[in-house]
Amino acid sequence: MSMFQQIRWTGYRKRLKVLPPCPKRTNLRSFEIPQSFHLNSLKEPFLIHDSADPYRIIVFASKTSLRYLGTKPVCYSATEKKDLKTYLTLFQSLKDAAIAFGINIAPSSHLIDFEIAASKASKEFFHNTDISYCHFHFAQAIWRKIKNLNSVIHEHLILSIMHMLYVYYSDLIIEAHEKNIQKHIVDLISLPMVPTNLVRERFEIISQELCWEDLSFKPFISYLRRTYINSKQFPIASWNHYNYLGIRSRTNNRLEGSHRQLKKYI
Repeated sequence: MSMFQQIRWTGYRKRLKVLPPCPKRTNLRSFEIPQSFHLNSLKEPFLIHDSADPYRIIVFASKTSLRYLGTKPVCYSATEKKDLKTYLTLFQSLKDAAIAFGINIAPSSHLIDFEIAASKASKEFFHNTDISYCHFHFAQAIWRKIKNLNSVIHEHLILSIMHMLYVYYSDLIIEAHEKNIQKHIVDLISLPMVPTNLVRERFEIISQELCWEDLSFKPFISYLRRTYINSKQFPIASWNHYNYLGIRSRTNNRLEGSHRQLKKYI
């Protein structure tokens, strides 16, 4: 057994001494929540919502965690669907619990994926909240669209762009690359960090230069222009992070990590 595995299992054994065991993976609809999970380690009520009509929605949050809502991943939910009704029920349960605890939830901003249902629900419950879309998911959408162009982009270029995305999201200095196309793709991914009033102008310059290099990128540029530049659904201000650089995170990756860990067991 490797040293890592030994340390890992030692950590599990130590955790079992102070925390109840994690439930085995099961179906969310039939999953029974043990009584030991109804309270947190401070003996505060932790299970604040559990409904199954028409789909099951489970929400965990405590009085202490609700006070930190917006700064830490302290409230957790497991749902069968990700539609508008589900998000409305989820936010309502948080709001009801906060009122019961005498807490006012009034976030100034809400950083989410590019999910229309979550956005609509957030606007309905938190009227003065600015919706901001995750930079990582913006880049991910661009990457997925590029992958669809496999028939017109050489494999070595795809691999180079993958490497650039890795370097970019590791917060390392972007290396100098030989092909202009690679630079243009990274420039497009960086648009959320350009001042809002300059995004449209910068996009047009990059698009023109990219199409000069390879006309096969025209459908890709049309997609970006339609989906992000001229979109009423995702206006530039909603996915631009220039005004928040150094103030808050541009992505919700840390929350995604917490969700993946939770999903392993449910």
